[in-house]
Amino acid sequence: MGLQSMQNMIRLVVMVGAGVSFIGATCAILVLRAPTLVAINVVTDPPRAEVIIDGHGTGFTPLTTAVTQGEHRVTLRKAGFQTIDRKVYADRSAPEQSNDFSFGLEANSITSVSTPRSALAAWLKLRAQEAYRRGDLVAPEKDNALYYVEQLAIISPDEPFVSEMRERIRQALKQRAEAMKPRNDLARTSGGVEEAGLGWCVARVVK
Repeated sequence: MGLQSMQNMIRLVVMVGAGVSFIGATCAILVLRAPTLVAINVVTDPPRAEVIIDGHGTGFTPLTTAVTQGEHRVTLRKAGFQTIDRKVYADRSAPEQSNDFSFGLEANSITSVSTPRSALAAWLKLRAQEAYRRGDLVAPEKDNALYYVEQLAIISPDEPFVSEMRERIRQALKQRAEAMKPRNDLARTSGGVEEAGLGWCVARVVK
């Protein structure tokens, strides 16, 4: 092999080696720079609040999602409730429960003088219908069909929707209780009725 050929081969080996070293270094940098992700749980009472993390919509509560380790701004929105805006810290090295974040939502005042009575009544009827379709007849607290109907009755006692929805709720609760009877599980039937709120709300529903 001539001298020129040997020199060319040496140059090729050096170039290949340099290329491999560059790729390896690049991969190492990428690995070092890979963000550390932390699983966090966001829960609200009542549920189904929109979760916005660092300005990006993420989903609805209850929510489990992954974020980078460190501080994040969490915003929670739900119609009829005050918006919550908090800073949370996701820490992978902390105990798992330290990354569980629970928030209680506070209902907006329905007696706000800034809201026209007609608009407020329309909003309450819409919320009552939505809760009824979800099956939330008397729970969760302050986010159920009966709650919105009773609030509507305060501002519009002669509204026909009030008596109509009360009757629909009463019938739905009755059907739930009846559905449990064929199982011959009296304890569960009693518990189901109590859970459904019949113990305190039947008198109000049948007004």
